[in-house]
Amino acid sequence: MFEKELALDYFKENGFVRKICKSCSAPFWTQDSSRVLCGDNPCDEYKFISKPIFKKTYTTNTMRETYLSYFERNGHTRIERYPVVARWRNDIYLTNASIADFQPHVTGGLTLPPANPLTISQPSIRLIDVDSVGKSGRHLTNFEMMAHHAFNDEKREIYWKEETVRLCHELLTKELQVSSEHITYKENPWSGGGNAGPAFEVLVGGLELGTLVFMNLRLDE
Repeated sequence: MFEKELALDYFKENGFVRKICKSCSAPFWTQDSSRVLCGDNPCDEYKFISKPIFKKTYTTNTMRETYLSYFERNGHTRIERYPVVARWRNDIYLTNASIADFQPHVTGGLTLPPANPLTISQPSIRLIDVDSVGKSGRHLTNFEMMAHHAFNDEKREIYWKEETVRLCHELLTKELQVSSEHITYKENPWSGGGNAGPAFEVLVGGLELGTLVFMNLRLDE
């Protein structure tokens, strides 16, 4: 659906190839030409349980600071987290993602963002996960979504797909020291809160570490 739109120069210049997952048939990008699976669970088994992904051990506080400091060094302004009660929204009660902080007013062009680009670690609550809590270690009702956001408009482009992927890949490989060939970028369109667009799920060891969303579409009611 977005094959041409997601065929980035960054991938071509850094030895990535586009492949189709043997299990789920989803397209993904990898530097490992022998890889046949997209890296997502259940296509791939979890590989991090007995073999940690990162070289160092991080607490919640040190991981948060590492993430936010990285984006500050790369031109982003750190902003304070928003409330978990989404008083500025009339479609949700609880903040369930970092982008929810800026919908619909900023994403709809009705008001300016507090900074641009910005980075934030947003406490998020997802009650839809309640029934899955305890069945696996990946389901919780509350988590912090560490994020960076750039808001483009017709007059000014902050950055877009190429820079987003570069920032992500260098965070993982240079800052967190993840082996580059272990990272896959799975193509999977995203929608939520009235916006939509092409996206990459960033996967390592069977676990989704991030989602890079390029919101250039608006959902019709």
